Amino acid sequence: LTQADRELPSSTIAAQPAADISTFVFATKNGQQLSLDRFEPDAALFPGKRPAIIHSVGGGWETADRGDKATKEFLQHFASLGYVVVSIDYRLAVKEAKQAGPIAPASLRETYLQAIRWAVEDLFDATAFVLKNAEKWGVDPARIVISGSSAGATNSLVAEFNVANQTQLAKAHLPVNFRYAGVISMAGAFWLE
Repeated sequence: LTQADRELPSSTIAAQPAADISTFVFATKNGQQLSLDRFEPDAALFPGKRPAIIHSVGGGWETADRGDKATKEFLQHFASLGYVVVSIDYRLAVKEAKQAGPIAPASLRETYLQAIRWAVEDLFDATAFVLKNAEKWGVDPARIVISGSSAGATNSLVAEFNVANQTQLAKAHLPVNFRYAGVISMAGAFWLE
């Protein structure tokens, strides 16, 4: 946001209505539709190109729920400040593994690494979807931040690692030379293979 945006009177921000929420399918993986919720700030208060936050919820790659009430309230706050906020689904590899039966100790590490790989790929696909719709949604492609809590924070950190190191995963899903403007990690760890 610009300096003028940050200096809006707090009564203006507090008085504005809740952001409009729209849901979109951004990918289908193995027959599973992955959706995102877009929280749209009031265009009259925040005209022009706006920064965006793409958020991955937590849940140990097992119970992530982008529709959680607390998460929605948290993301509404950022929309009220002028951000276009996107909350995403991602594939839950740990949940899928547990549905097949107990995870053997020998495969525990690989199960979690697979969960992170899937989640990062899904985050990249959601990012590509936001970039594809940036003009229509009023998003500034140079000011996209990723965020997450717990498992979602790990997804965001590992995604940025992949982008910064121009890995094949990043190259396969994101435009050439794309960079996130920042990462907000809330209680995430960084996992390397």
